[in-house]
Amino acid sequence: MHQNPEKDPGSGAEEENLGLELTGIFAAFDRFLEEVKATKEEETYSAYKADLNWVAKRLGKQFVSQVTRHAILSVIGKGREEGLNPKTVTRRQIVALMPLRNAGAVITLKKGNWPKITEKVLRPTISGGWKLSSALALLSKSSFSRPSSAQRSENRR
Repeated sequence: MHQNPEKDPGSGAEEENLGLELTGIFAAFDRFLEEVKATKEEETYSAYKADLNWVAKRLGKQFVSQVTRHAILSVIGKGREEGLNPKTVTRRQIVALMPLRNAGAVITLKKGNWPKITEKVLRPTISGGWKLSSALALLSKSSFSRPSSAQRSENRR
């Protein structure tokens, strides 16, 4: 028998009908994590849970309706103050925005609002007392070098 979702305490319809004004941050995060647990791998669930806990501690808001663009930018700034990698802060913000927007929040961030991410370019170095000229001399004598005409004629026989 189909029950009325308005009267079914386990349906979540009651919470949805409360609206954005009364939806708590932790309720939105918990609902999102329930959905993640049901549809994603355990590692994803654990990572999202850690990200949401970090954001919740720094957000300082009780209800979804209180979260503004300024509040999100403030959390990004706190991540920077803590010396976190910009990629980490960006990932945490993206994860936090998903349940907030699922709960009805309209938070618009502009292109310049995200932390700037710069990739470190690793340059190969030769260490251990080797000189570049020595390394190049070894390479030119190696099997990678082109065989001489005498070697080619021997290979044809």
